Amino acid sequence: MEKVLVTGNAGSGKTTFATSLQRELNLPSYSLDSVVWKPGWKTAPDEERREIILKLSLKDVWIIDGVSRVLFEASDTIFFLDIPLYRCLVNILKRFLSNGFKTRESLPENCPEYIGVFKAIRIAFIYQKQTRPAILQMIQAFPEKKIVWIKDHDQLAHWKTMVK
Repeated sequence: MEKVLVTGNAGSGKTTFATSLQRELNLPSYSLDSVVWKPGWKTAPDEERREIILKLSLKDVWIIDGVSRVLFEASDTIFFLDIPLYRCLVNILKRFLSNGFKTRESLPENCPEYIGVFKAIRIAFIYQKQTRPAILQMIQAFPEKKIVWIKDHDQLAHWKTMVK
């Protein structure tokens, strides 16, 4: 595993799992949250995001959490956190309760959770209708990729122990 993508819905545990992988594999880790969002929950321009993602994809080794076709194609291993929507929504609310007015480490400054919670819930529903089907198509289009398909938090916990 040299180029690892951790992908899935908002609240699926991508960043937490990628951080665990980073600790065990000692590879540089990046979160697409910091690429997509600018301070104050402003969305980064499309061209800027594409340029940063392309630069990241060309690095020799990495762990990246987020959703990106470019990174999917560039990765050698993909952890697909296909966690049920209800569980993602619970996780989003738990994250809000634990962070409240603070900004998570994976985000730029001035992105407090109390604003992001509404964005994350909206993204979670859009993901189910649009993004998840696109990921499933990419899985079919790239059968040579090593896909680790994680469907619930028990499997996620199992993989966290397997990586150690």
